[in-house]
Amino acid sequence: MKYRYTVLFGIIFGVSMNVLWGTVFSNILGIAGIGVGIAFGAAFACCGCLIGYVIDKKNNSKDE
Repeated sequence: MKYRYTVLFGIIFGVSMNVLWGTVFSNILGIAGIGVGIAFGAAFACCGCLIGYVIDKKNNSKDE
C-alpha cells in the first residue's frame, strides 16, 4: 500500500480527536456538543492525513 501512513494517521487522529472533543464538548454543551466533537474529529482527521501524506511522500522519494 503506497500511502499506508496517510490512512493510518487519518484514522488515528480522527477517532481519537472525535472521542476527546466529543466528551469535552458534550460535558460543556450537552447533546449539541456531540456534533461539535464530530466536526473537530473530522478536521483533525484531515490534518492527520496531511501529516501521513508528508511522511509517505518522504519515504517514497527515498525509495526511488
